[in-house]
Amino acid sequence: MASGYQVNIVINSGASFYQEFFLTEPDLSPKQITGSKFFASLAKHPKSIDVERSTSDKPKYNYFKFHTTVVNGQGGVFAISMTSSQTSRLKEGKYVFNVVMR
Repeated sequence: MASGYQVNIVINSGASFYQEFFLTEPDLSPKQITGSKFFASLAKHPKSIDVERSTSDKPKYNYFKFHTTVVNGQGGVFAISMTSSQTSRLKEGKYVFNVVMR
């Protein structure tokens, strides 16, 4: 079963964004993530639909993708980031983000 936790981040529009995360095992030792892939996205709410491109049988979701990187596989460190041109497209307000490790 996947585990989850909540983290608040602040992204300034028009500025580069970079955030590192540290994954640990239950005994608090670093989680081995070498070779793992991460996928991350940002949306206004968990099921944001792009109403202009969606159809009833093929919904299109409206989200922004993060670039993800394994920074230190043995140390359990990965990062998410966006360029300044990506963040400049964000409108003011609250968003939700998801990170999935495979």
